[in-house]
Amino acid sequence: MQDKGLQKQDFNADDIRQLLVAKGNKVQPSDAEVMTFLRVAQGMGANPFLGDIYLIKYAEGAPASTVTGKDYFTKTARSLGGSWKAGLIIQRGNEVTEVEGEFKLKTDTLLGGWASVHTKDGGVFGAKVSLEEYSSNQSTWKKMPHTMIRKVALVHSLREAYPEKLGGLYDSSEMQQAIPQVDLVNAVEDTPTVEPPKVITTTVKEIVQEQEAEEP
Repeated sequence: MQDKGLQKQDFNADDIRQLLVAKGNKVQPSDAEVMTFLRVAQGMGANPFLGDIYLIKYAEGAPASTVTGKDYFTKTARSLGGSWKAGLIIQRGNEVTEVEGEFKLKTDTLLGGWASVHTKDGGVFGAKVSLEEYSSNQSTWKKMPHTMIRKVALVHSLREAYPEKLGGLYDSSEMQQAIPQVDLVNAVEDTPTVEPPKVITTTVKEIVQEQEAEEP
């Protein structure tokens, strides 16, 4: 799943940091944290420059956190022949029901999210998650509770379906409660996109090897 790119370039940790971390962040990860992050990406077969995973540093003295993008979960599942459906659990009048997608009526009460993943070999893995358990006071959850809770349910199901590939990986919407100091979804969205003049065309593996060769 790594992008092999078009042209080899030389990078140091500072170059990589500028491409991985939102410029407005007051706290920047250390060189060691950047390299650890790239080694994790290499082990996952993930491309951080395409948004597969993100490096978040929210406070001095706190370790940098690795957050997995939802698209990495779905890309992995799709590459393995999986398919899925996901939606909302709502209360409509006196009835609790499941609807596909993220739309509900204004008179409906949002209760949670659901998802069902079908694997290539016929396995079915489902999840139902409560909005009360995952919702936080962060602005993204307040503005987009439907999107967020559906995403949590889908990531749960994908992890259950493909534990050998996705076990131990968590999306920003799931990790919010563990790191309440920062709106993780906004932090992920603020991560800079790689513009054409700065496109990283070397594989993550090659970058790691180059940096390790330079270490004393």
